[in-house]
Amino acid sequence: MKTLKHFSKWTLVFYNGFHSFINFILGTAIILQILIFVVESNDYKIQIPEFLLTTTRNLLLEKQISFEAKDITLKLTGEVYLEDLKINYAHFTEPLITCDHLKCHLNLISLMFGKLQPEKLLIKNATFFLPSSLAPSGLHEPFVKNFFGAINFGKRYTQIEQLNFNCQNLSVTAEGSWSNRQYPFNFQDIDISDYLPLSTTLSNIKTQLSSLEEPILTIHIKENEKKLVIFDSSIAASRLSMNTINLGRFHINSELIYQHPKIVLNKPLEIYAENINWKNNTLLAKSAQSALIIDPNIIITNPQSALKNLRLSLNEITTHNLDIDSAEITCDLTNHLIIPLSISALHHNNWVSITGNFNSEQLSMHGFTKGSSNLNELKSIVAQFINQTISEQELSGRINWRGQFEVSQNNGLHIDKSKLAITSQELNYNNIKANEVYAEINLNSNELNIPYISIEGGENYAKGSIFQDFKTGDYRYLLTGAIIPESLNSCLGNWWKELISKFEFSSPMPFGNMDVRGNLSDTTKWIVFGEIQANNFIYSDIPIKELSLRINSNEKELELIDLHVNSINGNLDAYTRFEYSTIPPHKEIIYTFVNGSSSLALNELDTIIGVPSIHNVLSEFSSESTPLLNINGEIYNNNKADTQINIQCTTNNPISYHNIPFENLAFTSQYTPTKILINNITAGFAKGQASGSLTITPTQNPTKPTINTNIHLASVNQEMAVNFLQPLWKQPEQKNKKANNYGGLINLDLETAGTLGDWNSFTGSGKISITQATLGKIHLLWILSEILSPLMPLGLGSLHLTDANSDFLIRDGTIHFPNINIYGSTVSIDGEGNFYLGSQKLDFILDISPMNKNGIPIISQALLVLTPITQSFQMHLGGTLYEPLWETTLTPLGLFKKKGPGLPSKN
Repeated sequence: MKTLKHFSKWTLVFYNGFHSFINFILGTAIILQILIFVVESNDYKIQIPEFLLTTTRNLLLEKQISFEAKDITLKLTGEVYLEDLKINYAHFTEPLITCDHLKCHLNLISLMFGKLQPEKLLIKNATFFLPSSLAPSGLHEPFVKNFFGAINFGKRYTQIEQLNFNCQNLSVTAEGSWSNRQYPFNFQDIDISDYLPLSTTLSNIKTQLSSLEEPILTIHIKENEKKLVIFDSSIAASRLSMNTINLGRFHINSELIYQHPKIVLNKPLEIYAENINWKNNTLLAKSAQSALIIDPNIIITNPQSALKNLRLSLNEITTHNLDIDSAEITCDLTNHLIIPLSISALHHNNWVSITGNFNSEQLSMHGFTKGSSNLNELKSIVAQFINQTISEQELSGRINWRGQFEVSQNNGLHIDKSKLAITSQELNYNNIKANEVYAEINLNSNELNIPYISIEGGENYAKGSIFQDFKTGDYRYLLTGAIIPESLNSCLGNWWKELISKFEFSSPMPFGNMDVRGNLSDTTKWIVFGEIQANNFIYSDIPIKELSLRINSNEKELELIDLHVNSINGNLDAYTRFEYSTIPPHKEIIYTFVNGSSSLALNELDTIIGVPSIHNVLSEFSSESTPLLNINGEIYNNNKADTQINIQCTTNNPISYHNIPFENLAFTSQYTPTKILINNITAGFAKGQASGSLTITPTQNPTKPTINTNIHLASVNQEMAVNFLQPLWKQPEQKNKKANNYGGLINLDLETAGTLGDWNSFTGSGKISITQATLGKIHLLWILSEILSPLMPLGLGSLHLTDANSDFLIRDGTIHFPNINIYGSTVSIDGEGNFYLGSQKLDFILDISPMNKNGIPIISQALLVLTPITQSFQMHLGGTLYEPLWETTLTPLGLFKKKGPGLPSKN
């Protein structure tokens, strides 16, 4: 109880004392506030006591820092004003910092206890210097000027109300605040060692900053939810000019976090720029955006290592005369030797994407690419990559690609190794359309290798491989497929177009192992080798069932090897070589070599060969004939005199020449432009046999060619032979034309020379004999012969003529028979005369002898009694071949007989 009373007493005393203390404090505070109000109202300033200045100087001297000012005053509110302030470092004679005016709100109680802890700073026009001994120029130069700022150092927060200064041509503005609890600021911790490296660094970037025009840096300081200090900054400039790049207006946004003792990038740097010009118009872009991840702690000291990640977007780009709508580049720079890189670009409907690893030491890259492009636009891009001019031939359509690649930079961009798969729809090459294309491509700077390519266009298709050497220009295509030849017209010369126009295909023509070689630097030199097949097509109106051949061609010649043609009539097997001139403006065949055999109809063979010189020979035969021909020879279009063609013909089927029919025919022929030799002729003619040779001398139109003949006929049916040969000469219209019914067999030897078709020009000689014919009947007793003939033995009343022979000469359209001998079994006639080819008139004088030296001897002797009678008349044969006129001429005892007409004299 007593204890309780003591406690209550002391409690009351403490309360009364505490209450009195509070009242004293409040009263004092009120008095001080009134005093401060009065001082502030009158702007009352006093000189700082020396003990306070001494304390401040001692604190700074510990860090080898001293200061001096023109005027130092103090307000009773604790504000210190310094005019013309200079801050020095013991090791340098020049001041490190100068300031026109500094207002510092100090905690006087803290200062009395030896702590320099201002509560607020107001700075006007401060300048920061780098000592001349450290400056690159050796001069005492400022690196920060026009420094203005207002900073509050509160108990809980440090706040920058305003901060403006110029640093090496860079205008800087900053504001913001941070928590002192997380990052307390203490002036005691200021060390000159922090100033010198920073000042050196900022001084060294003068050259870089000088490339900027009107640059401005804005910084906003704040705290995030984790109480970490964030520097939200941006830099902008109206222009940037450096050695390799020029920019128009641009700005950079960044967000940094201070994590003691380092500053880290919270978000990628965002960069926007306009009117980019890189390497003197090598690359132009209207605008660019980029996002960078950097290490801000080393960006100034080691800018190459500071960059960690980059994403760059460019718009409206022009490079190497190539326009690109937009492009984007992304790379990871964590490892500066091997850099993961991604590039994509877009232009109109064309796009490309590239991802891979870039080797910064070897300046090479390998990776994966895909894209889609119009071929006309892609052509110029590829030409820049391979440093080669691409053919200007028409190329259109789109291609899509994907695959691997390797490139390097060594005096230009080189493709070291690439493996791509390419697809395309609606590809058009010189108006040759391909609906689908697929190719696997291996590409490097030295060569293009396409081990597999497949092309489909309607009914046309091809597959194979392509190789091209970029250094030498050599190329090689290996292709197999099928194609309708007309679809190639757009990329072929006139000579090929004319040849192909003769074909009509109902289905594509297969070709195999087509090997095409050449050189891009000399387009006049190339080689083509391959196999061609075709079935059921039409060539110049001729149905062809089958065609096969191997082709070997170059800029000077075309070889058709193992040519096989099968028509509805027969076959053609041949080897042919054409040599042609490539002298502008036209390609023409100057030489042809052919060696082969044919059982085609002659009109088919004539059409397929298509050689005018051979046509002149074949056209005279009946076109439906199908002889077996072996042909070889050489045709020179320019030097026609050197042309030579050999033909061996054999047929056991009917054939006609100049409308003269033969049952069978065989001959060998040698053709030259100046002479055609037809030798070893054997033919079935008019149920007999013909043999001999012909020599034809061609002439220029309209002059007819000349011909030399050596013909032998054996046992030829006279009636048939005459009928066959009649069309060779002109026949006048005949009234009451008699049939040729003489019958008999003809044997003939003939040698002539003349102009073909002009019988008056022929000259020659020969010998003819007719046997077993009904050549005529002589009535020895005139009318009595008709009466007595049935009664007289051996038919002595009338003498029948069955055989004849004669030599003959031919000149000026006349056949002269000098020694005609016509005889029968009991009579013979000797005579001479002429047959006129033009008019077909007959003019013969015949002497009758009543005996036949080849007849029966007894009868011949018996007829001697009639000699005086028969010696008394001659017979004259006149008229024409179809209307012969026989006349009897009496002569006394055989005297004063007429002679037959002779051969016309030479003109």
